[in-house]
Amino acid sequence: MYMKTEQLDNGLKRVALSGRFDLPSVVEQGDAFTAFTTGDDSGVIVDLSGVDFMASVAIRLLITCAKAKAARGGKFVMHSADPLILDALDVSGITQLIPILPDYPAAEAAVRSKSP
Repeated sequence: MYMKTEQLDNGLKRVALSGRFDLPSVVEQGDAFTAFTTGDDSGVIVDLSGVDFMASVAIRLLITCAKAKAARGGKFVMHSADPLILDALDVSGITQLIPILPDYPAAEAAVRSKSP
């Protein structure tokens, strides 16, 4: 998996993921993903548009990071998931815990909204 992180000018953090989000990816990059996404109360937007496979361990990492972000008072949202990935996330129940929006503008609006 490839991970690109950005601290945006608007105070938000963006993570773009691509490739297979599987066990080797979590082992290799999970700590860096966690540190970047949970280290403060800034909003985090995760771009899933390039992810073509997601293992259950990756789903667990996303849930763990989203909960840690919420505990710090920040928001964690995802966007642009492939339909097959979105189906897997929906079946896993993650869509009840983490908003998954259709595109970046919707994700940014969700992070900026005052509602939880």
